[in-house]
Amino acid sequence: MSSARWVGILLVAGFCIPSLAAEKDDDKPKSPVDIVAESPDRTTVSGTFRLDRQRLHDGKPLPKQIGMLTEKRGRYYFVIVEDKGLAEVLTSSDGKDLTLCGKVARIEDSGVFIMVDSKITRPTVPTSRRKRGGL
Repeated sequence: MSSARWVGILLVAGFCIPSLAAEKDDDKPKSPVDIVAESPDRTTVSGTFRLDRQRLHDGKPLPKQIGMLTEKRGRYYFVIVEDKGLAEVLTSSDGKDLTLCGKVARIEDSGVFIMVDSKITRPTVPTSRRKRGGL
């Protein structure tokens, strides 16, 4: 074969291989974090938060799943956070009843995920104080 023909084959192969690689990247399944980030649905969810310390300290960067929120009706949401400050706030709220606000997406085989962007705090009920000693 002539050198001009080899150059032509290499040029054609050079144009085809990157396009095949791009198609393979599109076929790769998206992670739950990516799916929830693209979701337009926002909601507020109340329930008991349980922190997964193993996932929190696994060394992976944020955003990632750090726990689970269980409603009183038994429905549960996997909690994903993007912000390190919010992760610290949720860490201190392990086992407590919370109201979280964020994007929600249902993933067929995995469950319902919520990407939390804020924690709603309820005002505390004022305590009544009475003086001792009667009238």
